Amino acid sequence: MSGQGNLLEYCEQYACNVDAAVKAAMRQAAKDSPLSRDQICERMNLIAENAGFRLGGGNAKALSLALLEKWLNPLEREHTPPLRALAVFCRALDTVEPLRAVAHPLGAHIIDKRQALLLKRAEVDEKIRTLQRLKKKIEGDL
Repeated sequence: MSGQGNLLEYCEQYACNVDAAVKAAMRQAAKDSPLSRDQICERMNLIAENAGFRLGGGNAKALSLALLEKWLNPLEREHTPPLRALAVFCRALDTVEPLRAVAHPLGAHIIDKRQALLLKRAEVDEKIRTLQRLKKKIEGDL
């Protein structure tokens, strides 16, 4: 997919409003986690603090459990996590599923470290095959 026009057409076709999908993925990740919602909130605040920012809005010094609950609640459509909070949530729960919900309508895929290494290996294998074909051609010309 290349060009701004194609991306816009793709988004229109596949509904780039990802809020509900992100919330669903976050909710499922929280449900699947051995951590309680309180522990998730604490972990997120710790990660944010160590990174030098805060997740709470307005005068809040930290993310509250109430706000986290709103981010996870599909009925709270006005409350969606900002990108920074989404990244912290993913780090806190060691998941990329909410990011997949963002990438999917764009035709993109989120892969983990192992998948990236497998892809890199396949690319190297393809280069080796190309060079071997070139080598055979050169040898034939000698």
